[in-house]
Amino acid sequence: MISATETPIRYLPTWDRLLVRCKDTTRRESGLYLPASFKGQVCEGDVIAVGPGRIENGQRVDHGFKVGDVVVFSNEAVLPLDDEAPDQGFLAAGAVLALRAQG
Repeated sequence: MISATETPIRYLPTWDRLLVRCKDTTRRESGLYLPASFKGQVCEGDVIAVGPGRIENGQRVDHGFKVGDVVVFSNEAVLPLDDEAPDQGFLAAGAVLALRAQG
């Protein structure tokens, strides 16, 4: 089952894809601002919609992510949606580097 946040979403991910809202990472703790085109940048984002998982040997395999999770990923792994939602994009579940611990 595809699930999404309370916020209206125009697109829902399929298979093992996540829809993430990237957090602003252009300003570092040191106060240094990095250009948006900075390659290889590790980003953090909120999962706002999840696909149902992939099919393997005829069985659905859950990817383990849920709406509200905070994930870490490379900015190069995100496929941006459009100009109306520049902070949102699709991300393959396998491209997630880390899941932020709750608490």
